[in-house]
Amino acid sequence: MKPLKIILAINAFLTIAAFILGSFFPPVLFKWVGVTISHSENLAPYMLGAAELPIGFLSLAIMTIKDAKSVRLMSLAFAIFHFASVFEELHATTQGIEAGAVVPNMTLRTTLGLLLLYFGYFKIPADRPVKW
Repeated sequence: MKPLKIILAINAFLTIAAFILGSFFPPVLFKWVGVTISHSENLAPYMLGAAELPIGFLSLAIMTIKDAKSVRLMSLAFAIFHFASVFEELHATTQGIEAGAVVPNMTLRTTLGLLLLYFGYFKIPADRPVKW
């Protein structure tokens, strides 16, 4: 399960970093994807940060769980979170809200989602305890 631990550690780092940026430096987070926001529009990055923090925390906490069904379910939920984010970024791009700078973020989230599905859902047998 070493590949999954590495993926989860990366997921934790990136989602906690997104929380910090969204909560404490909102303009930086949005500028990265080519969107300029005013101070009165900071609620969106605050909410994004609020969503990212529990994902980061659970990405670390999952490594203490031996129950395969729980690990598979959390891995699936993380993958869905990343895929939903990519969908919303595509949606925003088609409406002219985000610029081309969003492509690296969509690529990263798609990659993480696929890796979490493969190593955290499909590669873990549902009927045996997880050996970290």
